Amino acid sequence: MKGLVVYHTKFGNCRKIAESLARGLEEAGLEVTLIDTSTHKVAPEYDFLSAGAGTRMGRVTGSMKRFIERDIKGDAWAGREFLAFGTGTRAEGKGSKYDDWSVRGAERIYEALDERGLKPVAGAAKFYVQELKGPSKRARRSAPIRWGSRRARPS
Repeated sequence: MKGLVVYHTKFGNCRKIAESLARGLEEAGLEVTLIDTSTHKVAPEYDFLSAGAGTRMGRVTGSMKRFIERDIKGDAWAGREFLAFGTGTRAEGKGSKYDDWSVRGAERIYEALDERGLKPVAGAAKFYVQELKGPSKRARRSAPIRWGSRRARPS
């Protein structure tokens, strides 16, 4: 099974998470290609798609939004499985009502892929990072590895 992990990152945090996710998928026996959103004309030659980006003002980044609009259209990807993920920072006070807002981009990616007819394998994964400008030295890289390997079950 061949998969594509695509990400957008401003400070490097989402790249770290995407690399860890790809590693988890590979450890589960899948063939994975890792790209950032600057890659153009991605052919639908993959069996599944995993897409992630940081959250900007409660929204998915413009680069990821443009990637989805440009490359995930028509029926070419319909019916294929997907994973959506995103990164964000926690408010200083932990447990704040704004914690979820900071990773809402993952939900927006999920919604966009679902609307295009792809099949979700899991809910949107939200990974919190410790430092805004980074990449974060303390980003927990083991969580996305485990998350990817648990969800890499061929249908």
